[in-house]
Amino acid sequence: MKKRLCILILSIICSFAFSNGFIRDRFFEVKVNTPVNFVNNTFHCFDLFQKELVIDLRELADRVPDTGALFCINANPNIEINLNIKDKIRFSYNYGMDLIGNVTLHKNLFTLLGYGNEESGEVEVSGTCAFDAFMFYSFEVATNINKFAFSLKPNLFFPIFGYKVNDLSLQLTNNEEGTLVFEQVYTQEVYFSQEELYYLFTPVMNCAGVDIEGAVEFKPFDLLTFNLNFKVPILPGKYKYCAKENISVTKEINIFPNDESEESDENLSQTEENFDQETEDNASKMDMEEINILIRRPLKANLQVDFMLLKNFLVLSAAGGVGISNPFFENYVVYPEYYFGIEMNFGNILRTSLSTEYINQIFSHNVKATINLRLIQVDAGFSFSGLEFFKTFRGNGFGAFVSVAMGF
Repeated sequence: MKKRLCILILSIICSFAFSNGFIRDRFFEVKVNTPVNFVNNTFHCFDLFQKELVIDLRELADRVPDTGALFCINANPNIEINLNIKDKIRFSYNYGMDLIGNVTLHKNLFTLLGYGNEESGEVEVSGTCAFDAFMFYSFEVATNINKFAFSLKPNLFFPIFGYKVNDLSLQLTNNEEGTLVFEQVYTQEVYFSQEELYYLFTPVMNCAGVDIEGAVEFKPFDLLTFNLNFKVPILPGKYKYCAKENISVTKEINIFPNDESEESDENLSQTEENFDQETEDNASKMDMEEINILIRRPLKANLQVDFMLLKNFLVLSAAGGVGISNPFFENYVVYPEYYFGIEMNFGNILRTSLSTEYINQIFSHNVKATINLRLIQVDAGFSFSGLEFFKTFRGNGFGAFVSVAMGF
């Protein structure tokens, strides 16, 4: 027992001795990142932690805004390779994927579930769905010159595939004869960068997009640092092929077919068979066609100020900037961005931080911890997020990430 305790104490002392800094102080490092984030404007994740989970459909219907229920998810798994040469120049290579998806559903659907429908009436529900997957490569070079530091990172990204549902319309009609008519009409589109799907995840150079990130850091004295960051799209990525399908389905259910259960089951089974036949008849085949859809990632610029206090034990950070989605297109959107954070550094072995931000049009409140044992470093954190600031405190969105770095 004493030997194990001595080994543990010795390991901690060695960690303090050799952990002079974090990532950028290692000569060589490989790092794996796995961030995931989910946001919606209707459900509260705190409801899942109640002792008894009760779903009140009427309360849920009242929660949905008039614009409908929105669900967004994004993930960014990636791997980094970093090389630092005498703290004067740094090279970094990054490879990963961006996965982005969102679904919207009309409020009428939740009103129907919560309050039902009139005895003889119609309910129409609309919605949309979109999903995109991108592959990216980047290479960064950074250097220090006196009180300044400069970095430049060209990014190469490839649209892999996209999926979109347009003009989704669901119509439910109650007839006086006791039948429920279900009509579904929508158009689905699948986008590709190349026609041969066997090579789906093979990058196509003539479909690649290019943007450039850069930063200029100025440290007038040890307690203060200014950091100007920018990201500028240069060339748009492209989708070159689209498979499109128009779908129209009608289903009729006899709610009160007969009093006898056997006949009722027989009629219901017959209805399902008819539905399958109608689905097959009404769905058209997907036709592949050549297209030219351009995609640009956001343009961004921001300025960050860091205050290092108590010999870097406490770091206060504040940043503000602007972002533009769909830059250089007619449907561009300009939005502000900000970041406020506080970080505590315990002997360069343990770091903890709290922050709040509005990035990519999503509000987030983040908790992060870092354990650095020189040869290995683990970062982990979680966040509460949302499309509206006050709803983030109700748990309308949740994010988490884990990253592991190994090096020497």
